[in-house]
Order: sequence, then C-alpha cells, then structure tokens
Amino acid sequence: MVFFAIGVIIPDARIIATMDTTKQWFNYLHTDRNISVEAISEAGLKIHDSKLEIPIFDAEGVRIFSKFRKEPWAENDLPKYTYEYGAKISLYGIHCKSKSERLFICEGELDQIALRTIGLDAYTSTGGAMSWQKDWKLNRVPTIIFDNDEAGLNGAIRTILMLGEATFSWVPPAYGKDVGDVLSTKGPDFLGKLLDDPVRQIHINISDLTSKASIGRKRKHFREMSKGMEQSVGQKFMLLLGKKLMELEKAYTPKKVQNMPTDSTKRDKAKAYPIGNLIKVGTHGSQKNKAICPFHTEKTGSYHVYPNNTGHCHGQCGRTYDVIDIYMMQQNLTFKQAIEELSQKT
Repeated sequence: MVFFAIGVIIPDARIIATMDTTKQWFNYLHTDRNISVEAISEAGLKIHDSKLEIPIFDAEGVRIFSKFRKEPWAENDLPKYTYEYGAKISLYGIHCKSKSERLFICEGELDQIALRTIGLDAYTSTGGAMSWQKDWKLNRVPTIIFDNDEAGLNGAIRTILMLGEATFSWVPPAYGKDVGDVLSTKGPDFLGKLLDDPVRQIHINISDLTSKASIGRKRKHFREMSKGMEQSVGQKFMLLLGKKLMELEKAYTPKKVQNMPTDSTKRDKAKAYPIGNLIKVGTHGSQKNKAICPFHTEKTGSYHVYPNNTGHCHGQCGRTYDVIDIYMMQQNLTFKQAIEELSQKT
C-alpha cells in the first residue's frame, strides 16, 4: 500500500521497514560475509518478518519446508534458528547443480552457501553437527569440515563413523570458527587455498572395522598420527577419534557369561541377561546382530549388538549401551532398580 501527497509517492511505513531490512540482510550476506549474489539467488533466500528465510529443497528442487535465521543485529534472546511447521532433519544442498569434483559436508546452511560461492559442492544437515542420518547416501567420498569447536569435532567423528570413509579438514582458530568466517574475513581465494592445503586433510577409512584387532590397529595408528601434529584442532580430533574407537574396541570384547559362579554379584547377573530378550536383534544378512536403537526413532537398525552383551549405536546416539541401560529406559527404573530386577531374571 502507498499514499500519495503532492505528486510524491510515499511508501507505507511497513514497506519502508521491509526495504530497510532487506538491505540490511543483503549487506550482511554479500558485503560482510562475502557470499556471492549467485549463491544467494541459488539458495532462494528471502526476508520473512525481518528474519532470513532459508528454503530447504529436496533433490528435485521442491521446497519441503523453510528454516528461519534471526537477525544478527537483533538484541533479543530468541533462538538463532526457528523452523516451519512440519520441518524434519533433511540433507541440504542436494538441489544444487554440481560444480566440483570434491564434495564437502559442512555445519550449517550459510556455510554451505559460502562454499557454493567459491564453486564447491557442499551438503549440510538441517539439524546440526550431530544429526547426520545413516540412510543418506553419497556418490563421492566427502571432506568433512565442521565448526572447530567440541560439538563440531564430535559431529565430524560421528559422521565419519557412519559414512565409513571421509577426509577430515578444519579451519584454524586464528581464521575463525568455520568456512563462513574465513570467507568473510579473508576472501574467496584464501578460503580456496586453505581447503586445498594437504596439511589439513586427514583421510580416514574405517569401513573395515570388523573385529577388535582391526579397531585396535586403527586406534593406535590415529594416536601415532596425532603425536606429529600441531597442538590444534587436528590433534584434538585424532585423540577424540581414538577415544571413540576405544569404546568400540571394548564393545567387541566378549565376556563369558556361561557357568556363572554362584557368588557372582547382582550386577554381573544383570549384565548377563540376554539383550535379545529386550529388543529384536537381526540374525542374518545386512541386519545380522543389528537392532532398531531403543533410544531414538529410526527405520533402519543402527544399534550393533556385540558378543559381550552390549551394543553401540552407529546412528543418532553414537554411544555404547548395555542391557542395563536399555532395561532402565524401557521400564523407567533407576540403575539400582534395574540391576535388582534383571538379576532375578537370569
């Protein structure tokens, strides 16, 4: 709506506010963050009630929902991101036309758009660093470059464990937290050279981890690699990965539960209760020794049951749980109560 006065068109105050907000957002994205107009257009970014609307598309380019980022200059305690009703964790970037041989997985839509600015293929999960889904299939071995904080490191490890093979890379803290920070402060050429630097590329293939011995060898290999690295993000990543593999190594260690002596503790008896009595465990094919994780919703079993009557979730949880943990959750019991009841079942 517009008002007319003495031959001069005076925009409605709401239109003026919208125009000002649009200009602020454009300056923030293009001027401050160095994101190209082409990448902004490809992403279909819009302004919605002063927030930045980020449409999420499927592989065919059909919008499935939108995500909204609050203004960086807003002085309020509102969440940084909000979601449209019906939103779900989705793989963002699969609608984009391929530009490069290398594929990057980053943390956040604006980082994906930053990588598109310098001509790279990139995907991200709309749910954050710890939300990669097991059923997302890739046609290339990707480079994982998440935020260089603890959440980003843990998310990268979880993602690589699920993918089986990937290259880990990182942004040196001196240049910021993520690829978007590097683009905004150092420019596209510098970011491109940083991502090409072999010093910050650690190729990892863990898809052959099929035994305690193979896990142990990998864990020792990563530990040795970390000793020769700079005291920074890369070394922290290798040490955390070694710690995660140590958990898997323990899960592969079988315990004898037959012929249990009569003086065994209640806890030993509880831990000996067959995990298959609480959850359905696959017995053949690709789902052998796998089950639907009881701690989150999923369609394909990501919980791998090991010989020692424990299991590790290779999906959303990314943790190791034993039969006591599962029984506590299912029956809403304390640790002590679960041990008491399970010990009477064996």
